[in-house]
Amino acid sequence: MQTSEITQQTPNESFSAGSSDQGKVRALVLTLLEVFTGEDLTVYRSSDADLSMPEDVAVDSVVMISIVTDLEKLLDISISNRELTSVRLRSLKNMCDFLLEKISRRRAQ
Repeated sequence: MQTSEITQQTPNESFSAGSSDQGKVRALVLTLLEVFTGEDLTVYRSSDADLSMPEDVAVDSVVMISIVTDLEKLLDISISNRELTSVRLRSLKNMCDFLLEKISRRRAQ
């Protein structure tokens, strides 16, 4: 699946900051990771297990920038360079929490 297909399948208005959206954001991030790395992350879809990057999935800085750029488009949010901390980017859980916070702030405006 190409990222353009993901964009078409994931309208940003379907995301708010509700509890069910944590699963949607997690699924979106996992899909992007699979697209960009070619790795099968099915085990992370079927559990709440956290995923560490790059320990659990081979992600370099170029791939992460591409993923962040796609997330900005898909979720209609803006992420500044200074917000891209290693704490947020190395853990799937931390990344999803950060994205949900960004979505919530956007909705509150």
